[in-house]
Amino acid sequence: MNEFFQFETEEQRCALLAKAKRIAISALQQYNLGWVEIEFIGISDRLHIKLGLA
Repeated sequence: MNEFFQFETEEQRCALLAKAKRIAISALQQYNLGWVEIEFIGISDRLHIKLGLA
């Protein structure tokens, strides 16, 4: 599995979610989308998030 998805400890889980949030915000800014929330859904071989758009 990709190193990005290693999250055995609480610290690694927090770091993963923080990185995912930064990536999502960056993408939203790149496409100039208004947003109100980013909700974590789950992780499989991909990271799943739900974006609440304004």
